[in-house]
Amino acid sequence: MNEELDTLLSKYYYDVGGPAAYASAEKLYHIVNADAQNELHANYAERVLQTIKNKMFRFFTKNRTHKYINNLQNFAKSYNGTPHRSLQNIAPKDVNSVNESDIWGKMYLSKTEKKPKEIKVQTNKKKRRKKQFKYKIGSLVRLSNIAHIFDRSYSQRWTEEIFKVVQRFRQQNIDLYRLSNIKGDEFIRGTFYDSELQRVEKDENSLWIIEKIIKKRKRRGKN
Repeated sequence: MNEELDTLLSKYYYDVGGPAAYASAEKLYHIVNADAQNELHANYAERVLQTIKNKMFRFFTKNRTHKYINNLQNFAKSYNGTPHRSLQNIAPKDVNSVNESDIWGKMYLSKTEKKPKEIKVQTNKKKRRKKQFKYKIGSLVRLSNIAHIFDRSYSQRWTEEIFKVVQRFRQQNIDLYRLSNIKGDEFIRGTFYDSELQRVEKDENSLWIIEKIIKKRKRRGKN
């Protein structure tokens, strides 16, 4: 039996340039049935945890604290009340026994049916609007942090320091920006894309975070 199987499989698995690729049906059996010893993954659970962690770290950044136990129910409520793209923009809390079959059908059955591509007809090319810049001169922005190998999606992605847009131009139809510090007296080297900037709304009444205390002064013996 093994000889017949060897003869049959050798037509498909035997490689003249690399004979070790196939030796016998017995070895092939052991290869197929070997335990891969891979790390187990639970993609659905991991995706939920990623979203919840994103919400938690936004809370940490805004409130300058890492205490979250008292807010766990708020995170869960926010997640369940947020429309999900996979649920056809319906929030999990709105899924019930009445509409669950329709949602399931749209999630899994409709994907197998390919929709014909819509052909857009441009009647007059002159009517096309010019692409507008995303940021204005003087806009306040944050810079994207450089992502490292072990960074998680919930890690802080933007700088604490705020910069000002001082110049904008297009190069090969790509929007580019030059920045300065918020006072405008020191320019930042290089140019930046739209995707590397995040708009910030700040005014004289906004709360500014102190990075560190450089020096203290006493007045009448008190700090």
